[in-house]
Amino acid sequence: LTDKASQAANYSNEGGVGYNRYQKNIMGMWLVNGLKKEIADELEFAHLVDLARRSRCDLLVDANNPEFLAPGSMKAAFDNVTNGKLHNIGDYFRCAYRSLAQNYAKALTELETNTGTKYEKLYIVGGGAKNAFLNEETETATKKQVIALPIEATALGNLKMQMEADK
Repeated sequence: LTDKASQAANYSNEGGVGYNRYQKNIMGMWLVNGLKKEIADELEFAHLVDLARRSRCDLLVDANNPEFLAPGSMKAAFDNVTNGKLHNIGDYFRCAYRSLAQNYAKALTELETNTGTKYEKLYIVGGGAKNAFLNEETETATKKQVIALPIEATALGNLKMQMEADK
C-alpha cells in the first residue's frame, strides 16, 4: 500500500523472500528499558510490573513523542512530557506500559483502516510478550484478544529463513 493515509500514518512496505510486508515501526520496550536502566536497574521486571499494577497513576504519554527517541535521560523525558507528575517508580512504569498499550491500539486502528481488514487477535512477540500487565493493558486498549508468542521471535524467524535457503 502506498496511499496517502499509509504515508501519513508512517507505514511502509518491506520486501521479504517471496512477500512484501506492510508495516509500521512503533515504540516498544525502549521506554521501559530506558527507565529501568536509569531509575530501577537493581529491580527485577516482575517487581516493576507489580509496582506498576499497584500505582494509581492515570497519566498517558504519546509513546512516539520524539522526546523519547534518544533522550539523554529517559526519566527526564518522562518528567518533561508529564510536567513532573510521576511521583514514584510504579507511576513511571505504569505510565510507560499503559502508554505503549494505547500506542499499539492506535497503530492497530490505523492498520485496520488502511487495509480495510478487521483483526480479532493481536500477536505479541519479543520482550513484551512475557509481560502480563502490558498484555492486559493492550487487550483493554485494543479490545482484541492478545496472544503472547515466543520472546525469541527474531531468532526463530532467522532460523526459518536459513531453513528456506537450505531447500
